[in-house]
Amino acid sequence: MAIQEAPSFDMSFPQVQFSPRRLGHANVFVSDAKRSLAFYRDVVGLEEVYWIDRSKAGFVSNGRTHHDLGLVQTTTAAKLGNDGEPLPSHGRAANPGLNHLGWEMENLSDLVAAYGRLTAGGHMVHRCVDHQLSKSVYLLDPDGFLHEIYADTIRDWRGFFAGEAGRQVTGSWRPETSATTTERFYDPTPVIRRVPNSSIHPEGFTHTVLMTRDYEAMVAYYSGVHGLRPVYESPESDFVCLAGSAPDYHFDVALFRQSDGAMPAVHHYGFKLAGESELSAAIERLTRSGRTVERRIDSPLKRSFYIRDPDGALCEFYTLGAPMFDAVVKAVPNERPFLV
Repeated sequence: MAIQEAPSFDMSFPQVQFSPRRLGHANVFVSDAKRSLAFYRDVVGLEEVYWIDRSKAGFVSNGRTHHDLGLVQTTTAAKLGNDGEPLPSHGRAANPGLNHLGWEMENLSDLVAAYGRLTAGGHMVHRCVDHQLSKSVYLLDPDGFLHEIYADTIRDWRGFFAGEAGRQVTGSWRPETSATTTERFYDPTPVIRRVPNSSIHPEGFTHTVLMTRDYEAMVAYYSGVHGLRPVYESPESDFVCLAGSAPDYHFDVALFRQSDGAMPAVHHYGFKLAGESELSAAIERLTRSGRTVERRIDSPLKRSFYIRDPDGALCEFYTLGAPMFDAVVKAVPNERPFLV
């Protein structure tokens, strides 16, 4: 799904190093939020944990974090926060596709310190936001993908969602005047829930694969600004896999060099399964229900299968193998994004 917004990245800016723990969630625009919620609940097996009436946005999670996916209704109208100001998605919500990727920081102090380095270097910030259960800095990468780099600020997110009961929870935030703390509010040992009658039972969203237009600038950005470490880069430098300090997969994001003129795009979103028996049972349930399993992968890195959501986004469900990336390099280029 192509990204329409122009980037605001200058390669001359200094190294910033947010250094997040992991990719926490994806927030996507969908053509029918209720339909997508039903799909991600009844088919994918993620629990609906919150719904915002005003913006028609739903959030799903099985416990790994407060939301693995945010599903936001497409619209051409302005989206407003609880302080009346436009949300970061304002003007970007007309078509289905990625809104932003959310990156989980260790604590609020680290987030604010990195924000200070970012602004001192003159880097443009898309928006700073108080979500009440987290605080966030939004910025664009060289290909125009939007990123939320956030720190959780409460532990009992389920209780918070229950108390807010459908209200908009987003407002503006000023990191330069914010109180900070080194306390960690993410759950290091989350209890994973199951949606009883769903076709698939994932443990959560863990990674994504992006097709990039400006490969060199994107690698520099994710290394320098995000502070991700390279896990593997192909000998031809046509793809690289990068990770935070505590990824749930072999990497958090993989970047693949697009052919000349091709637009940046999300290739797929990855969801972890508990094991081989879970994978086999999920394929059997999907087949019985008439769902199309688009592709199956059996490689040293993983065993997996792919399906599409109602808007055509490609979702992968995998069991973890060994980080043997050489097997990916041996495949033809258009197959490699499926194999990492």
